[in-house]
Amino acid sequence: VVMAGESFNVRVVLKNTQKDWDTENIKVSYKGETEYMLPDSNTSTYFIEKIGKGKTHELNLSMKTRLDIEPKPQKILIAIQYEDSAKTAFEVSEEIPVEIKQPIRLEFDEVNIPATVNAGDNLPISMNVLNMGKSVVYNVRCTLDMPGVIPDSSGYIGNMEPGTSSSAEIYAFFGTLDMKSDDSSSGDNKENKDEMGKYGRSEGTMTITYEDEYGEEYEEIIEVATNIERPIFDSMQEVEEEEEEEPERASQWWVSIVLAAGIIMIIYGS
Repeated sequence: VVMAGESFNVRVVLKNTQKDWDTENIKVSYKGETEYMLPDSNTSTYFIEKIGKGKTHELNLSMKTRLDIEPKPQKILIAIQYEDSAKTAFEVSEEIPVEIKQPIRLEFDEVNIPATVNAGDNLPISMNVLNMGKSVVYNVRCTLDMPGVIPDSSGYIGNMEPGTSSSAEIYAFFGTLDMKSDDSSSGDNKENKDEMGKYGRSEGTMTITYEDEYGEEYEEIIEVATNIERPIFDSMQEVEEEEEEEPERASQWWVSIVLAAGIIMIIYGS
């Protein structure tokens, strides 16, 4: 397999299969099947004076491919002209197939995940994938791995043609962070540690896997993060409790004023 845009060499062995006469005045020319694969040397022709009966001669053909070559089998064409001992001319041609592979160029937009979520939320997380290369990319899929986050499944895009884009979407449930507390702690301290361990910053990864036309698998990892806060209903309950405490505090304040006034009147009366 030859990567597009690269140079490569092909070793060719010529053998004179005749047992009665030598092969003489041999001319070997080579070229690519299309203009996208070319000889990579000062000459594309070799001259060989003679190959004896049953003998061999080795050639090294230097080739190069253009970056925009189509990813499929391409042929190297070889033309051989020679003469036998009686100066009779012969001509033969050969083809050497070469598998051409285009480099995969997938690009990814930023993962669309909120900077802050509440525990209990069930939200979609998405990301755009772009195939910037010249070959088809197969079985593109995304998986999410984050503490406190449970995805419903992986995001499957499938096959992507060159020059196309697609979006992978994963619905995920945001719970609480998985942090262990010291069981030997006192009740109050342990409760505080549990509360601190439930919420906070969650850092994880979005992993993108895909395959080329030969079934070789590739993997890209993108770091993602969000802040998991307390559930909304917990926050609402705290607000309600604070509102209930306010009238009680106010009544206590008025009771204090009344008591103070009573004491002053008693003092003046005495």
